Amino acid sequence: MVDASKAKEVRQDNIETLLEWLRTFKGFHNKLALKAADDAGRGLFAYSQAITPGEPILVIPAASLLNPLTLAKSPLNSIPAHLFPAPATASPRRSPNGTPSLTTTQLLTLHLALTRDPLKRHKSEWQVFIDTLPEFRPLHPLTWVVPDPDNKAPDAFWPALEQCLSESVRVKIDAVRRRYEADKELLRHVLATEEPFKTQNLGNLISDETLLWAWLNVNTRTVSTPLGLAEPSTSKWTVNNHSFVPLLDMINHTSLPGTECPKPEPMPSTSVTKRGARGAARPGKQHLVPGKVDVVLFAPHRGLEDGEQVLFLYGAHSNATLFAEYGFTEIDLGVSPLTWPNDDIDVGPWVEALWREDGNDAKKEALEDAGMWNHNRLAANGGEPCPSVGLMTTLCVLASPDDAVFTPHNMHARNFSRPTKMAARRMLRRICESVLADAADCREDLDEVARSAGKDQEKVFAVSVVRGLLREEEVITSSILEMVQGGSSIPGF
Repeated sequence: MVDASKAKEVRQDNIETLLEWLRTFKGFHNKLALKAADDAGRGLFAYSQAITPGEPILVIPAASLLNPLTLAKSPLNSIPAHLFPAPATASPRRSPNGTPSLTTTQLLTLHLALTRDPLKRHKSEWQVFIDTLPEFRPLHPLTWVVPDPDNKAPDAFWPALEQCLSESVRVKIDAVRRRYEADKELLRHVLATEEPFKTQNLGNLISDETLLWAWLNVNTRTVSTPLGLAEPSTSKWTVNNHSFVPLLDMINHTSLPGTECPKPEPMPSTSVTKRGARGAARPGKQHLVPGKVDVVLFAPHRGLEDGEQVLFLYGAHSNATLFAEYGFTEIDLGVSPLTWPNDDIDVGPWVEALWREDGNDAKKEALEDAGMWNHNRLAANGGEPCPSVGLMTTLCVLASPDDAVFTPHNMHARNFSRPTKMAARRMLRRICESVLADAADCREDLDEVARSAGKDQEKVFAVSVVRGLLREEEVITSSILEMVQGGSSIPGF
């Protein structure tokens, strides 16, 4: 068993080494100090000195970023060039073995995994940074559904806790799991068929647990950056134009309304401009050259007070999404979930059940053409809960006669008859009742699982997170059910 205080000391040593390493890069600029926060539950906070509005507080030079462009130039790189993602101006690559080029997500996962070669044949110029990357088991929910095959005595607590999550949260975790499994399958193929990995027997030496650790770090800690790489036409999110940005990845997240966060912006690297970071103006897009773009963090317009924590807004994500993707939430059990403006519940599983009863392909195609398929949410809506437009439109289409004609225009205009809208409201009521029943069942199961947590701090913390997610669903769903039962209007429906 590793002593927790000792682990923190090692981590702080790694941070100091990281700062020393970053200082070796031209253009590195830092006005932040890193301090441990025992009550945060997720590592280190970044704190600032008193800083004036708009002042650059952190500049991470392009050469220190870890991405396909910098990795390709590294003399220590051991990944064959044909596996790198292609520039947007080039044709896709394939290896002689038929392996397609990797995405940046897959490539960086492979690079991190190679640094854990038991025989230490693969080195990284970013090892100092890699040494600061966290472990994710057991608190990230993906580790609850992806067991460690090398663990001969797995703890049954974690999969049991996953079963206590609501259906809407479990669907999100399963989507993350499917992405991971697809990437792992391709990387297993690479390790088994591509040189030098095949000859080195790395397919057997690099464990699934190592691939999971590497993939989760890429999925949770990289930042979108302009790399000039082609994105797959089928991808719904960026899989190629993102980078590890050392130090920046240690800043924590907030979604509190009214919080003014600093924003990272790309700027021409000091390697292609004579102006230093301290006097840099706001970035000019015409000067951004892929691979020569520094990441600069400017202070917000109000400035920053001495000792104030620097926070990021990851995006308009619900707590369920933050949990499934990043492994944390911002739920305070003492505060109403409705104070979090981005909270919502994905009720796709319940809509699918209704669709199996009365849906058809023509109606689905009409919703897809209008961009409204699979947008089924019960939203906190900044404290005024309501169903999403996509959900209500889907229910109206579902309630319409089979011979009804739909166009994107009449769906966006919500041109549905009153009987159709009333039928949609009845469906919405059924959905809300089902969501609440599911949450009640989960809460009952959670009470039983919680007893087995004992005094284990990680388990007690994880139980509180699951309890908070269930409470969030109950508060939002109950509010919308009361709206429907009371005959209150739903805007547009």
